[in-house]
Amino acid sequence: MDGVGWCKDNSEGKTHEVGRKRSNAWGLHDMHGNVKEWCLDWFGESLTGGKDPQGPADGESRVFKGGGCVNIALDCRSAERRGYVPSKSDGFDLGFRVCLSRAR
Repeated sequence: MDGVGWCKDNSEGKTHEVGRKRSNAWGLHDMHGNVKEWCLDWFGESLTGGKDPQGPADGESRVFKGGGCVNIALDCRSAERRGYVPSKSDGFDLGFRVCLSRAR
């Protein structure tokens, strides 16, 4: 984790500028750790479907994926999935992952 992302063990409890760690095989930086990723989906304990699983149609909690700068490395993996109530979150380590293609 130390070479590719920020977690509790190496972040000093704060978020960091994008691109300071090694990129992955697709040239993307910071895909693990630093901030938890807010998702549009409502949170449900179980999902239906295999390829693009769907959660409930509505709810109170939204899904976030991965972990942030205050989480242990294991919780920073992409498969980590939990629910947060948006109005009850301090949000300092919640964010979005933005990816752009280079202009040709």
